[in-house]
Amino acid sequence: MEEQHIATQDIQNVWSAAFFLIKKFWYVPAGALVFFVLGIYFALPLVPHLAFVVFLFSFLVAYGFSMTVFMKQFAKRHGFVYAKSGDTSTLSGRIFSIGNTKNMYHVVSGERGGRPLRFFHYTYTVGSGKNRTTYKHVVAEYRLQKTTFPFILLLSKNMSYTGTWDSSGVAHDIEVPLEPEFAKHFRLYTTQGYEIEALQIFTSEVLRALIEKGAGYSIEFSGSVWNLFTTKTIDTKKDIEDFFTGACFLCDTLTPLLERLHDDFAVLEERYKE
Repeated sequence: MEEQHIATQDIQNVWSAAFFLIKKFWYVPAGALVFFVLGIYFALPLVPHLAFVVFLFSFLVAYGFSMTVFMKQFAKRHGFVYAKSGDTSTLSGRIFSIGNTKNMYHVVSGERGGRPLRFFHYTYTVGSGKNRTTYKHVVAEYRLQKTTFPFILLLSKNMSYTGTWDSSGVAHDIEVPLEPEFAKHFRLYTTQGYEIEALQIFTSEVLRALIEKGAGYSIEFSGSVWNLFTTKTIDTKKDIEDFFTGACFLCDTLTPLLERLHDDFAVLEERYKE
């Protein structure tokens, strides 16, 4: 498959682009389907299984290839740079400390307001054997040079799993109550002692905007970065542009406040250490 077959098209939906490729190279799944039928007809036990694997594999390859082109087009639209994979050791946040077999891929890097902003897909696994489960996130990471954050997590109730908060109390995380209007959509966690700062960041205006832009997004503050992430599959142009808009909204809205809070965070961190 050559990228030029779909690279000239503006991909609106990755699945549609994948089916376009399947139709263009119809002989691969068609051949697998023929062998599948013949294997059943002549009672050849391995042939149907192998044919089904080839048939399924052709769809997965088409989807993966289409997603690569889709992310490259996203990067080009916004003047960003695409990379096939990234280094997970550069990531900051509790979400990236969970599980094993961690992968960072489809990395789109650029700037917003003179600060690094990047988007990427991230997966990790938990458990083993039959209990092994893989979790996938789409992430927007924004890095500030000046401010160092405590742990703050705004968790969407639409999100199936994160595991980034500490329910044991070892890390002194507590849940900060939200107004009923927002408690339907989110739960807010922070390290004990930073409750006021957490509410200064997630004001009513910010929370309403997040609900409008997609209540399925969660945000974690860690070190000098914040990560906006979702477990939702983002494979349409509308969804990825909505995610980009949400990330840019946070960059533009929160950055001035976060830089003003720099001194408060520094003072509280010293007190917390004591």
